[in-house]
Amino acid sequence: MYRRKVLFCTESSFMQTGYGVYAKEIISRLVKHPELEVAELGGYSNEGMEDIGRVPWKFYVNGPKQNGLEWANYKADPSNEFGAYSFNAACIDFQPDIVCGYRDHWMDIHEQLSPFRDFYNLVWMPTVDAAPSNSSWI
Repeated sequence: MYRRKVLFCTESSFMQTGYGVYAKEIISRLVKHPELEVAELGGYSNEGMEDIGRVPWKFYVNGPKQNGLEWANYKADPSNEFGAYSFNAACIDFQPDIVCGYRDHWMDIHEQLSPFRDFYNLVWMPTVDAAPSNSSWI
């Protein structure tokens, strides 16, 4: 049986942020589905963070070790902290059928512009936290 591969790109599920908690709740349920193989690309995660080892599913670290050799390259582009730094490498390794995101469009633009975009379906839920709500969001 082929298991569809789903890659979540979000704030790391171990973070106590709105997106992080949301990721943990969704991914912890989907990993139990027998027809899915689920992985996470954790935004704001860097090599060496202790919490990474406690994530019970496949987890892709987003950034290099702080103050390491690659740190300057990572910090040179603000979109890197959202996942742009390691998204394409995660795609090459995991080869997702589906990429899921649910943040502001400018945080997930790398998922839409990736050279691998033709190889996965993008499920993207933009946030709708503005007031008044845009009628097209409703």
